[in-house]
Amino acid sequence: MSISTAKSTDAHPKSDSDTSVATADRGLLALTQAVLRLSGQMTVTQVAPLIMSFYVARVIGRLSPVAFASFSLVSIINTTVFITIMTGLQSLYFVAGRQLGANDIQGYRHAIWAGIVVALVVAVLSMIISANIGGLTTSLNVEANVAARTLGLGYAAMLGIVPAYLMVIYRVHASIMGHAGTVTMVYIAGTVIAILAVWLVAQKWSYDDVLATELITLTVGGCGWIMLLIAIVTMLTRANLRLTADPGFLTALIKPLRTIVSMGWQISAVVFLDSFVFLFAALVVGRYWPEYLPVHSIAAFWVTIWLVLPLGLSLASVQMVSLYDGRGNTMVRNRVAWVSLTLGAAAGVIAIALFWGYSVEMGKLLLGQTIYQGINVTAARQLMPLAGVVVACQGVVIIAAAILRGLGQTRAPLIQAVIGYGGVGIGGQLLLGLVFDWGMAGIWWGLIAGFAVTTIGVVYYCSRALSEQAQPQYAQ
Repeated sequence: MSISTAKSTDAHPKSDSDTSVATADRGLLALTQAVLRLSGQMTVTQVAPLIMSFYVARVIGRLSPVAFASFSLVSIINTTVFITIMTGLQSLYFVAGRQLGANDIQGYRHAIWAGIVVALVVAVLSMIISANIGGLTTSLNVEANVAARTLGLGYAAMLGIVPAYLMVIYRVHASIMGHAGTVTMVYIAGTVIAILAVWLVAQKWSYDDVLATELITLTVGGCGWIMLLIAIVTMLTRANLRLTADPGFLTALIKPLRTIVSMGWQISAVVFLDSFVFLFAALVVGRYWPEYLPVHSIAAFWVTIWLVLPLGLSLASVQMVSLYDGRGNTMVRNRVAWVSLTLGAAAGVIAIALFWGYSVEMGKLLLGQTIYQGINVTAARQLMPLAGVVVACQGVVIIAAAILRGLGQTRAPLIQAVIGYGGVGIGGQLLLGLVFDWGMAGIWWGLIAGFAVTTIGVVYYCSRALSEQAQPQYAQ
């Protein structure tokens, strides 16, 4: 990432959110279109790597059910850590967005550099966690064959961790500066390269499912570095994406670092609890019902895939809400919030219908005919509708929490997450799955209970925060 000297008197760069200001004030329909336009760009950025994840999971699933189960466990653990920290880094939207809204370009650049420093530190911590996944699964008495394979996969996954975190900062920086389309193209290019590389590896080493799974994991990590290199090239070739440094710039990072960390840890704690209930469910299933782990992994995987829609809406809403709130335009800010929540709820209803109506077909896309063997088809029909309810609740929580982040509020979602995820979610899994002996279905009913309680609480706090901060209409 380039460093050059620059003056703080640069003109205010035009961001994607800026382009919606005029249209937003014309009415609700225009504002909805503006939210959809920005969230659409954000969603495509999320879809590209998820297409790669889907393809990789499908390739590994065709190698063997054990290969898929071990890969899924490593992915769930690393994804839990990554999403937890990545969402905490979204505090950068608030910190940098406020600086840009105040036309403090120098302060904005300091915020982005601070984000890079944090990303590098947490990347090292994430690599340490990945290296110890094999020991964790073994100590938890996960099925021996599956646990043994997670050791090598944990080490292989370390390769892609650093570029993954740096790409988060790039995405925040480029989208705020009006280059969300460029981010999308970078992710598409990286995805295409990764899919081609994985296909070549699978063709050559498919005879050995252990070796092929580890090589595929390494290949995906290597392609992450290629994608980061492409991102750096776009920063060097676009003037307003170049990161500049001024005298005393290192000292100036202290304040944004403190803000990012102080806000980010609370955001990360919420997302950790969100992700941990899924990780806890996978570990419980692997311990007590290992024969169902592939089907459970399919349901959890489709939850992750579908969340790309509310995640896109959340990224758009936190960016627009923080920008409008910084300018004092509470009317449009509140409209953005409620439009985003409504769109998220609509996406949840569609998810329930699809997961219910195409439960077996969605599983077949990953494991082929494997899911139709014996009890797996019954398990798929039982679990997928429950997964649809979970993803509907989770989507609304993600968007409501993003809106609160845009307002600079992170404590309320944390309190609700502790109660909903930590108490009701995990407690419900143990009670319904093990004590009441509902089996694997009880695990998913526990997830539903936890997410439902959290949804109600976070939406309530979001509504109260928007109404308490509401002011007379702002004159643009």
